[in-house]
Amino acid sequence: MARRNGPVSERCAERERTPRVATVATVHSPARWIKPELGHRSIADVTVADVRKLVDKLGVAGLAPSTVTGIISIASGLFRFAVKSGLAERNPVRDLDRDDRPGTARLTEPRYLSADEIAAGLARVGPTFYPVIVACVFAALRISEALGLRWRDVDFDAGTVTVAGQLGAHGELVPVKSAASAATVPLLPALARELREHRSRQASVDPASRPRRRARLRDEPRQAAEPPERAPGAPRGR
Repeated sequence: MARRNGPVSERCAERERTPRVATVATVHSPARWIKPELGHRSIADVTVADVRKLVDKLGVAGLAPSTVTGIISIASGLFRFAVKSGLAERNPVRDLDRDDRPGTARLTEPRYLSADEIAAGLARVGPTFYPVIVACVFAALRISEALGLRWRDVDFDAGTVTVAGQLGAHGELVPVKSAASAATVPLLPALARELREHRSRQASVDPASRPRRRARLRDEPRQAAEPPERAPGAPRGR
């Protein structure tokens, strides 16, 4: 039974019991930052000053601004759940001033692999995961999105790949992480070549996966030929 004056740690545990599939991997990491700072407090007693102190500690720990933003967003969702459940009167995260909120700028610029580095990396990938890694590299997909691709999402004629879902924690197809992730991206030649070869390998193992052949058009029934006229003087047939 939920208690109005229960500690924040109880609400963290309650929310973690039924997380969305797409956020299973992200909920537990922010919780380890939230619990030490707020877990001992009654959820109804947490103030904006407590949240501001949490933001400061995350910054001192050297976390990237985008990571701090993600953790504070999880905390905001926690308090929003508490408000809807009647466990708190307001969400203290919403009281943060703009200056108190972390930014989303990168601390460092990402390093992009060169063509030689990509080739060297792919050369070390085994056949089982090779198509997945190629899809991640040449279509900029997350691993879960590459694993969630279906043949209907690949249009060889149009040269596109449609990201319509991702593989969930239990092997089912679930929605992508965000609306921006659902997109149609170009099918680059390297990926198209690998997918064609992958489909051929599938067909050699599982005949049911072979592309269906188009049924041939049946010939129209031929009209019976009219018997030729008899040449003059030719004998009649019996």
